[in-house]
Amino acid sequence: MNQTAQPGVDFELIADDESDLSGLILGQHMAIAGVLLYFASSALNKTSLGAMALVALASLVFTLLGAIRLSGELGFSLPRRVLILLGFFVPLVNLVVLLALNRRVTGELREAGYQVGLLGARGDGVPKGFWLRVLLLFIALVVSGKFVDSFGLGAPVDGTPNLAALAADFNRQSEVPRVLDGGVRLDGADVFGGDFRVRMTLLNFAGNAVPPERRVKIREVAAQNLCALPEKARAVFIARKARFMYEMHNARGDMIAQILVTLDACKERH
Repeated sequence: MNQTAQPGVDFELIADDESDLSGLILGQHMAIAGVLLYFASSALNKTSLGAMALVALASLVFTLLGAIRLSGELGFSLPRRVLILLGFFVPLVNLVVLLALNRRVTGELREAGYQVGLLGARGDGVPKGFWLRVLLLFIALVVSGKFVDSFGLGAPVDGTPNLAALAADFNRQSEVPRVLDGGVRLDGADVFGGDFRVRMTLLNFAGNAVPPERRVKIREVAAQNLCALPEKARAVFIARKARFMYEMHNARGDMIAQILVTLDACKERH
């Protein structure tokens, strides 16, 4: 009697273990998808504010749900789970928490015989079609975001665009990346540390620092461009207390200078 009953007990234990591993695998996939969506939302900053916002929201949801599932499957206590969730709302701390969780889960899965790569575990128990669904969701969010942009919802009520909108307009009008005269490539504009940054590459310069006399000329050009902006655009800089930055890179791609000007330069010019 005992010999015939034992296989049934073993089968139930194996089924429970597989279920636990499936939960770890799904949680890891969701967390990784959240990270990938975060980087995608950062890239969309240059093209669509609506898409950037929607994809960033999806990134947060995927990351939080993944963390909740992982902390539960790993048997963490309730206070520890709460601390993990709170950590996700603190810059840098969220990255440390996610890396720690992923390392713990990767160890558990490898001990169980799974192969774990950049996109998570591979083998039996992996959610079928997971990455295809994430890709389709991403496409749907981008399309929806661009539809939102068409109504001008990315701007304040008074019609004045924000810095990100100014950067997106700059990139569209300048058709970046584009090579200018003098071996300078205009790489594009974005928002960096609350400032309006224009990135350029000196294609014929391999040095590690911009000569002082050239820095003076670049600063003068930056001031001219800032002061030539329309009044509404300059109002954005005033409201955001933002500066106008030229970030220069050498031919190797190394950043060699950040030249900042403010609207005070316009007063100096008059």
